[in-house]
Amino acid sequence: METQKLELYVQNMDIVVPGDLIGEGELEEYSPYIHVEGRKLFSTVLGIVEIKEGKPRIIPLHTTYIPQVNDLVIGIIVDVGHSYWTVDINSPYEAQLNVSETPLKQVIGTENLRKFLDIGDYVLAKIISFERNKDPLITLKGKDLGKLAEGKVIEFRSSRVVWSILRRKKVIDALEEELGVSVLITSNGRAWIKGVSQEAEDTAILVLKKIDYSPFTKLTPSDISKLISEVKMKGGMK
Repeated sequence: METQKLELYVQNMDIVVPGDLIGEGELEEYSPYIHVEGRKLFSTVLGIVEIKEGKPRIIPLHTTYIPQVNDLVIGIIVDVGHSYWTVDINSPYEAQLNVSETPLKQVIGTENLRKFLDIGDYVLAKIISFERNKDPLITLKGKDLGKLAEGKVIEFRSSRVVWSILRRKKVIDALEEELGVSVLITSNGRAWIKGVSQEAEDTAILVLKKIDYSPFTKLTPSDISKLISEVKMKGGMK
């Protein structure tokens, strides 16, 4: 018997509330935020709809970061052990970074490890393992991974919604081009900003924070230009 095509009653980036009918048909992948009743699909949370290749998923407006393998994250070193570091990844779960997952070779001892990464240092890492009953493991082995010695790191308030909006390439490209900064937004609700000057970095941060605290569901490069102008005018920047 041929499977009937999924019919959606929402568009990409629509906001839905619990009980909203988002479509009818067969849901190919399980979603904790979509309730299936017969062939009807209902939202179970307040969130934003994301549609890729005709398949819907709902990004909750308020949620915590749950690690997934291959996620890129920005972490903060919070403890140094004999052969590993404990890393805050903005999650209920703290990550462990073993010496074997860094460029160091057979270095052990807390004092030796502190010379490489100390409490308060930021790192760009990747999740390599995670099970609900164990802390996630991360690695610094990979292109561009490692200590973030320059630039600034910020944390978003509204997590997944902001990540979904800001991780669009056109939006980031517009911000980077206008301000002369590099912006990296990671899966755990943090961003790293590196600019040609401290003023450029601070302006980029203010723009990102404005987006974080505003009800944006769609953003275009022209919107970014307007936000940059607003921030510069209010801050007296040139």
